[in-house]
Amino acid sequence: MSALSVLAGAGLRVSLKPGGQNIAVTPAGRITEQLAEYIRQHKPSIIAELRKQADQTPPEIVRTWLATGCKLPWQTLAELYQERAAIRQHDGQLSRDVAESLALSDVVAMINTGLPCQLNEGDS
Repeated sequence: MSALSVLAGAGLRVSLKPGGQNIAVTPAGRITEQLAEYIRQHKPSIIAELRKQADQTPPEIVRTWLATGCKLPWQTLAELYQERAAIRQHDGQLSRDVAESLALSDVVAMINTGLPCQLNEGDS
């Protein structure tokens, strides 16, 4: 099981900070001493996993995320993109290329309108 999966299983979100050398883990209130030690021990592999995800994320999503100040981790938006593409491909019986293009437009429009970028109460 990947380190990101372990942390997600603990209810934590992990994202790269600008510069790509450090990570942000939220919500801070859920980080126990054991999880903090796990994060310290696995930080290099966590950063590597996050960088791999970044390489697979359309740059338009990352640019729009940066420009709008969206509070969600860009990885969440990348997952939304992948989900939208799969839905459009399956339900619309579209080729993967067409489905990804439409999904990209969907997610960029959502970010620009602020729809997916609001945190739930208690999140930070």
